[in-house]
This record gives sequence, C-alpha cells and structure tokens, in this order.
Amino acid sequence: MGDNELISILQHSSQLRILEVRGESFTDKSLCWISKTCLDLETLVIEAPKMTDVVVEQIATACPRISSWSLIDCTSIENGSVEALELKYSAPSHYIQSIPCRYNDMLGPPLDNINWTATGGSRAGTASSNRSASTAIATSFSASSSTISSPSTSSMYSHSDMDPVLHSFNPLDHAPSFALDRYTSTLEQSASWGRLTTFEIRNCTGISPSLLSPFLRSQTALEYLILGGISITDDSLVGLTETPLTRLQSLALYGCREISDETMVAVIFNCDQMKKLTIFGSNFTLRTFSSISLHLKQLEELHMEHVPLVMNESVQSILLKCSKLRVLKLWHCRSLTQDLFTDQDVPCDNLEELEFMDKFPRSYSGDGSKSQVKLLESLVTRFEHLRILRLAKLAESLVSVNLVSYLCQLDRLEKFTILENPGLDYEDLQELHSRLPSLIQIGLGSSEYLADNQIMCFTQSYHRPGIQMYSRMLESSDELDKYVN
Repeated sequence: MGDNELISILQHSSQLRILEVRGESFTDKSLCWISKTCLDLETLVIEAPKMTDVVVEQIATACPRISSWSLIDCTSIENGSVEALELKYSAPSHYIQSIPCRYNDMLGPPLDNINWTATGGSRAGTASSNRSASTAIATSFSASSSTISSPSTSSMYSHSDMDPVLHSFNPLDHAPSFALDRYTSTLEQSASWGRLTTFEIRNCTGISPSLLSPFLRSQTALEYLILGGISITDDSLVGLTETPLTRLQSLALYGCREISDETMVAVIFNCDQMKKLTIFGSNFTLRTFSSISLHLKQLEELHMEHVPLVMNESVQSILLKCSKLRVLKLWHCRSLTQDLFTDQDVPCDNLEELEFMDKFPRSYSGDGSKSQVKLLESLVTRFEHLRILRLAKLAESLVSVNLVSYLCQLDRLEKFTILENPGLDYEDLQELHSRLPSLIQIGLGSSEYLADNQIMCFTQSYHRPGIQMYSRMLESSDELDKYVN
C-alpha cells in the first residue's frame, strides 16, 4: 500500500477513534490527511520512517482528543515533534500565574474601597474582602486550567451553572468588560490543552534526549510510558528522577542500553506506584533489580527479556517482597538457572502467569532427572494458582519424567507451553484433557512422540485443549504471540 491508497482510506474515516499506520512507503503526502479527516481520534500509532515533524504538528493541533501517542521507528522526525506535543499537552504556566495579577492591575485602586457580596448587589466594607475575591478568582482559574482536558469538559465549564465558583461568587459581573474578556479568553484557550495518558517513542533517533526530559516531566497525567532505542539516555530521564509521575502505572524500556543504574534507581524510587515494568535488553546490574524489590510494592507484572545481568537472587527477592505480583515473564536471561524457583519455599499465592524461557545451554552433569523433578515440584508448590505456564525446556537430559502428573496438580491451568523435549505422547494429551478441564491450549516443540496425524486426530476429537506446534526456539514474547510456522 502507498500514499494514494492511504489517502483514499483516510478520506472516508472521519469516525475513527483508534488508528494504526505502519509502513515504510507512507510519506507526509498521505499522513497529513489524518489531521484533515480523523478529528475524533483518541489513540494514534504511527510507524513510518519517512514522516516528518510537519505531520506531528498538524495532528497535535487538529485532533484535540488524542490521549495516546505511539511513534515507532519514525527516524525522520526531530525535535519539532516533541515541541509540538509539549505545546499541546503542557498547560502554559504563565497564564495561570499572570492573569490574577493583571486582573488586579487593570481594576486599580477603586477596588480597595469595594466589597462585593455573593449576590453582587451591595457595596460596603474593606479591602481584605476584595483581596479574598481576587484569590477566589485565581483559585477558580487554576483549577479550571488543570482539569479541562477535552472539548467535552471545556463546554461543561463554559456554562456558569456548572462552575461552582463562578455560580456562587462572580465579581467579574461588575468588572470592566476587558477583564472579563481576558478571563474568558484564557478559559477558552485552556480547552486546547490536552491530557496525555499514554506515550510511546521508540527508535526515533532524531529527537534530542535533553529535549525529551522536560516533556516527560510536564506530563503529570501520564499512565503508560514506553521508551526504546539508543537515543534514550540518562538525559532523557532526568525529569523522572526529579519529579515523580504519581499516576504512572506502566513503564517499558526496549533496548535502552544507555541508561545507567543510577538513573534507573532514581526513576523507580520516584515512580513507586508502578504496577507493570518491562525491561527488554539492558546493562542494568544488581542495584537496579534490588530497587525493584525495595520500592515497587504495588508491582503486579514484571517482564524481563535478554537482560544478561539479572541473577537468581534478585528475582527471588522480588518474588518474596512484591507480594502483589501476578505476572512474571523471564525470557533468555542468561544468568538465571532452573534453581531460580527451588531455593525459596515461600509460596507466591498471587502469581497467575509464569513464562520462564531459557534458550542457553546448561550443564546438569548427570542429574538431569533430579533437576527436572526439583523444578516441577517447586512450580506446583510455590505457584499453585498458575493459569499460564510457559517453559522453553527442562534439562537437556532426555530422561523420562512424568510431566503430566505435575501439570495436573495445577488445577487452574489454562495454557501450557514447552518448546523443547516435551516428552508428551498421545495418551498424555488425553489424560490432560480428562484431568484438567480448565486447560484450553497446549504449545509443544517438535517431538518424536507425537506424529502429525495423531495431533490432527486429537484436535478433531476434542474441542479443547487446542494444540500449537513450534518448530524452533522463540526469541521473544512478541514472536510467541505472532508465531507462524
């Protein structure tokens, strides 16, 4: 698909709320139509290397409802895109600070001898009451400018019956008209300030790290943040080390190998309300992983892939101290071993999903059977509430271990995957079907115990569990989700 085809689609897509555009052929010629027709967009994902700052600026200006931006591999955009988003989603503080002062200056000395009542009818009294009125106006303005986030909310506050401050106490009814115009104009302008809740920027190498930091610092409503690429450095995260994002629920770092332990520890300390943390490729050491167990007490999901320096002890500490953890995904972290789950006997009652994918060779020196048994026993005793269990392999030794007997102890199991040495045959599948009614999917690697015709026979005989066969070791969870033989 090229520009012309995309233009034709966008011209008839004014009703869209969510839009994903991915392709190396798309240019500004077609992408600019997003700002012309898709004015009600709420979520936008763009993966277009040829897109420039012009398109981002146009969309930020024309589409006031977008609360979720994803810019992936947009290598042609530069600092102008971040500046446009900051202008859109960061309320200019000088308006909030200057309007009450200008209001007092414009009204001048006569106000010192006037006291307006709540009904606006009588005049008598003191200068202190007038100062209270000015304070009420300033407070009203600050609250309005911080909460108005979309055209729908701005229209709500434009009616005096819906504004508790203006309805009960409105001295501007008696102020000069230009003061009222200034106040109204400022409220109207605040309606254009958006509310950014999700921001993703990955492999956008043209953006300066030092410019990204103040932008992130200003996004106090941010809940989901995804960063990726070598351009994400310590300078990019300075804002998060100084100003906590108290609403941040999820942080994901993809290939951010330029971030130091010192910076990451400060980010974790400042954003301690996070519920989900994803680290894909990093040089973080014990300092970072220790800070996770120390500060992220609300953590529910932890996902680490290709993180070479995380050790068994760090993950065990997280399992013990992060008691709300529900999802743990560990993919190809070369320093982790199968002893990871066997050295601690404390059960993890809340863990529902475990992915332990380990492609690296291990030497078990003849005790492969014992290692397998120990791992399986630890899984069923520590994580008895598992719904999803995915393993890359057991030990290298092709010994016979009754895997089915252990799986059947996980009576809530819905999905099970093992990519190497499954050792399951047709009778095992039938036993899993009969003893685990909750099981809906089994993923298996190539096996000499299961022929293609047996798998076909099983799938035709039973509605579930379904069988997914894998012909190779998978490198990431994304590949698992998108796997094609």
